Amino acid sequence: FYGVLTPYRSKILNDFVEGVNVPQNLTNIYLNVNYVFLWNMHGSQLDEFIGRSKIILNLNPYEGECRQQQTRIFYTLINNKCVLSEKNKINYYGDMITEFSGVQDMFNKIIDLLENDKWKTYTNNNFEQYSKKLVHEGEQMFAHLLNESN
Repeated sequence: FYGVLTPYRSKILNDFVEGVNVPQNLTNIYLNVNYVFLWNMHGSQLDEFIGRSKIILNLNPYEGECRQQQTRIFYTLINNKCVLSEKNKINYYGDMITEFSGVQDMFNKIIDLLENDKWKTYTNNNFEQYSKKLVHEGEQMFAHLLNESN
């Protein structure tokens, strides 16, 4: 995770580190995961951490916000990263990201993504998928403008 550590985000991260129910068969995976929480870091330093990450965690800044942070997610997608995001009212990125609801679900999805290297399927496909999405939306907008001008 990177970003401003609001009280809401701090609570989620603290609950995750200290309060999840780790099944016995997943203890080894849980204990061997490196968690990095960054704030007040920008530019090449931030890019270095993003580049080394398997999963980027996207958290809403405030409880109940439920508004997807498109700029934050976009930056990680164009850098071919797996994004795990809090569930929002509208998911503009579809299956290019994984969404979770609650700390235990976040834990379960992190383990699922790490267990068989599923996170790699996102990193290999995100940029290509997003490029196709932009082209498709651009074509639709162009067709709409042509129809309006006729």
